[in-house]
This record gives sequence, structure tokens and C-alpha cells, in this order.
Amino acid sequence: MKRILALDDEQSIVEFIKKALDNKGYETFIATEAGTFFRLFREQEIDLVLLDICMPDKNGFEVFKELRRNKHPPVLFVTADLSSFSVESKMAMELWQNEFTEGTADVIYKPFDVATLHEKVLSLIGGAEAVS
Repeated sequence: MKRILALDDEQSIVEFIKKALDNKGYETFIATEAGTFFRLFREQEIDLVLLDICMPDKNGFEVFKELRRNKHPPVLFVTADLSSFSVESKMAMELWQNEFTEGTADVIYKPFDVATLHEKVLSLIGGAEAVS
């Protein structure tokens, strides 16, 4: 079973993500702050990370920079702020040039539905079954 770790400061969002992805057969872990996220990331073998961009303690780009220090799983950025991935954002441009073109990152904009979420997850890591 593939494992997903979602970070969003809104409890209702991570609960929605967990329910939606668990129902598709993934094992989903959730965190509402960076400390819990990194603890879970160290404890579990994670196949995909979902990162909210606008967070009170560390934003999604800062968390991503920390993940990048080592080999990291694909990342699905979750945001309601359309400007997060504008050409003015240096980090976003770097992501587009590297991670997005390599297929190791994508973005989903809030609000989103279960079908769109599942489509993005499928494109990054495939179905919920474990790879042998």
C-alpha cells in the first residue's frame, strides 16, 4: 500500500484529504504543523507528500527545501493562492524548471474535489497498490 503524508494548517482540509485518499486505498498520514510533519516523515516510508503553501510556522516552499536536502518523494503542492506559482515567485520558477518538468511535483488549487485530487495523485505515484 502506498503511503501519503499531507501537511495543511486547516484540520478540515487534511481530514478531507485523508478520507478521500484512504477511500482510494492509500494509507494517508496528516499533519497541521511542520514539526509533526517531519516526525511522521522520518517514521514512515512516504511515497508522496502534499504540502500547503501558506502555513503559519513554515510555508510549503520552506518545508520542500528541507525535503530536498535528501532524496525525497514526489510532492503535490496544495494552495488557494494562485500567485504562489506565478512567474514572480523565484521558488516556483525553480520548481517548474526542475521538479515539474521531471514529473516529481505538481500543484492543485483549493477548492478541489476528490476526482481531481485522485487524478493528481495517480499522475505522480500511480494507484494505491505497493510496487513489487
